[in-house]
Amino acid sequence: MDVAERAGLRADYYFMAEGSHPLDGTYRLDDPWVIDLMARIAARGHEVGFHPSYRTSDEPALLAQELARLRRACAAAGVEPARWGGRQHFLRWRAPASWRAWEEAGLDYDSSVGWADAIGFRSGTCREHPVFDLEAGRPLGLRERPLVVMEGSFFQTGLPAKDIPGRVAALRRAVERVGGELSLLWHNSRLQERRDVKAFRASVARAVGA
Repeated sequence: MDVAERAGLRADYYFMAEGSHPLDGTYRLDDPWVIDLMARIAARGHEVGFHPSYRTSDEPALLAQELARLRRACAAAGVEPARWGGRQHFLRWRAPASWRAWEEAGLDYDSSVGWADAIGFRSGTCREHPVFDLEAGRPLGLRERPLVVMEGSFFQTGLPAKDIPGRVAALRRAVERVGGELSLLWHNSRLQERRDVKAFRASVARAVGA
């Protein structure tokens, strides 16, 4: 939050409500430290969001169940997001099934349309946009907030951490040319080594042109 605030940004923090897959999180939403963290995020003007577990991409009922659990935790923390949204775990997203499930659960936006092994504009744009159910032939009330870049994509391609900020700056310039938004995802698990923390701080700064 300190890094985001120095850059003049409001950040989104996506919480996982539960999980039974080995790749899911291990914390509990009802733990006092999690409730306190949510309250501190909101008090500082940032947003709490939804990070459904690995299996939810194939189980809409489970997604809705986890969202209800997150809503209860937010209520316990005195937090009410202006918009309810988030991102699928491991970007396990499929059109139009995922969008349909998110709308049916009562979510306002999704930010899962991005690549895990590449950077760029998977959604074809860097602007938030409405979505369409191609199978049902109707527009949905949900909106897509495209994911442009994830730190893991850089590391998967073998890019040294020191070179990441420069690539983020190049993406920012591309986004600025069309008046869009640069959505940057950085996992907290990639903030454990000094080089990664340094790359994170520099990347956020370059994302706003500093």
